[in-house]
Amino acid sequence: MYYKTKINDIVRISPSRFGEDLEGVAIQTLNETYEGRLDKKLGLLICVNAIDEIGEGRLIMGDGAAYHNVVFEAIFFKPEQHEIFDGEVIDIVDYGAFV
Repeated sequence: MYYKTKINDIVRISPSRFGEDLEGVAIQTLNETYEGRLDKKLGLLICVNAIDEIGEGRLIMGDGAAYHNVVFEAIFFKPEQHEIFDGEVIDIVDYGAFV
């Protein structure tokens, strides 16, 4: 089953991307960071869908990048018990099948 979830995090925007659209750069950076990650409670993160809030950027001494607090919406996939999937069986072992 697919779920939408809101997440709070800090995104780092490198100085080379300061002239670009902030929301677009933040979504791309978050997707590069989190896409394909697995969380025990939420499941597999498919993509960052939208950004709800972007805070003011902060600079940290020694790093030219801006750090923004963000609230973003992500889509997760988490298989549920007794959920049916359609696919091709690749291998069968003692404890189950790989699809």
